Amino acid sequence: SIPSQLPRSIHWLFLVVCLWGAMVERPTKDRPVSRCSTSKNVARRGIRRCVNWTDRSIDGIVAGINIGVRLAGPLFICVGLTLIGFVTYTYFWHALPLMDLGGPAGQIG
Repeated sequence: SIPSQLPRSIHWLFLVVCLWGAMVERPTKDRPVSRCSTSKNVARRGIRRCVNWTDRSIDGIVAGINIGVRLAGPLFICVGLTLIGFVTYTYFWHALPLMDLGGPAGQIG
């Protein structure tokens, strides 16, 4: 029996793994097929493989994000400094002369 609190996808995985495990084991004269223990073992191995694959995938994704953030940090600093320079240039060379303050500050640019 399958526990009812598992998600629907795990139900299907459990059923497929159990059926596959029952088909793989061949009975002999001395040993009949033990469907319950074989199915459980096959299901455990299958779920363990899925968990290991998921764990490795998540580790790879985290490593990729880590590299991306390390590359993006200096890029964002350069973009920020460029924007500060652009705003400073625009203010002193275009906006301040239009204000026409009449003193030395109005003669810059």
